Amino acid sequence: MSVSSQSVVFRKKTNQLFTGSFDRSLKVYDLSPNVMGYVETLFGHQDKVLMVDALRGENCVSVGARDKTVRFWKVVEETQLVFRGGGKSKVREVLDGGLRDEEGSDDENEVTTKTKTKKYVEGSLEVIAMIDESTFISGGDSG
Repeated sequence: MSVSSQSVVFRKKTNQLFTGSFDRSLKVYDLSPNVMGYVETLFGHQDKVLMVDALRGENCVSVGARDKTVRFWKVVEETQLVFRGGGKSKVREVLDGGLRDEEGSDDENEVTTKTKTKKYVEGSLEVIAMIDESTFISGGDSG
């Protein structure tokens, strides 16, 4: 295993081991008696991998800290699905009609307060958990 491994998980009821590392990679190991070693490295995250989870299928999920992504790895196919996490983007706000000038808002339910509204800051994704083979949940420091 890499010295910088942050997360280690076995695929349920198998000898396959996944590790997530600060070097932004996932490594796959086969600890069955006939192999007992390293199999391959999976690349894709742009920041350190904080957590990895796996169930019985030949896939796993990982979170990439400040790169704000969850990656669903299909190990046998050597592919990944990337899910972007976190908050609002300016483009999405414009498309949803949510970006208005501060003085001339046409929102009938707007309430003026003396305190400024705190803007949402997109944070780091830090934890991941697989619920079943196609569903997972993630969490981060933005709440």
